[in-house]
Amino acid sequence: MENQSTTALAYGQAEYAILSPLIRKLEALEPLSGEAKSRLRKLSARLVSFVPREDLLREAEPRGDVRILLDGVAVRFKSLEGRRAILGFLLPGDVDEADVFVDMLDHGIVAITGGKLAHIPRPAFEQLVTDFPDLGRGFRRMARRDDSISRVWLTNMGQRAADKQTAHLFCELRARFEAVGMGGPDWFTNPLTQEDLADVLGISPVHMNRVMQHLRGLDLIRLDRHIVRFPSPAKLQEYCDFDDGYLQGAMARAPETVRVLEPQ
Repeated sequence: MENQSTTALAYGQAEYAILSPLIRKLEALEPLSGEAKSRLRKLSARLVSFVPREDLLREAEPRGDVRILLDGVAVRFKSLEGRRAILGFLLPGDVDEADVFVDMLDHGIVAITGGKLAHIPRPAFEQLVTDFPDLGRGFRRMARRDDSISRVWLTNMGQRAADKQTAHLFCELRARFEAVGMGGPDWFTNPLTQEDLADVLGISPVHMNRVMQHLRGLDLIRLDRHIVRFPSPAKLQEYCDFDDGYLQGAMARAPETVRVLEPQ
């Protein structure tokens, strides 16, 4: 967006490792040929930095470039009568829309943390996906994974009590954040406020605060500044009947080249 507070570089061939988060995420879902990965790495990209709480794409705004999140955390959202509903998370390696042929989104995207995006011209990206069927299959699987996560969220919102819904969300976030170097087997770095969490779960911030106190009282979670810790991950998963099957390949572990953010 033109009014982003950014440091933008001119379009040019992306350095070799820039799109590695996207390639890792796609390969967790669909094997990619060496030529497809090479062509993807050679796409021209414009790097854009963003600050926390910055709008990255507004609802019904022409999409323009394909945006790939390289660093940071963002969310998809819709607003209604002054309230915001968070519809999903974008983590490093995620794209603004897994269907690369979509012209505009029916929701907005806003940053939770600071970070970086790669903007890639859509015609070149669409041509690449057309030329390499394995890339097309990877993005379709990514879209199905996102749909699966949305269905689980909807089911939880309609059928689970708020405490178990929150526990289930924390189990999901731990798994997904660990995959991008922001968590471990029993913790994750949490950039979300209680208001953000309330907007995910569809409850009030006051109710969210009570739920957090309840889970802490049961010793299912411990809060250490911006780290959420699980004294017993198995106990938390049992409490909310968490089954990670719906995440499919989204939890492929970060390779050694990814710097894991250890708790402070």
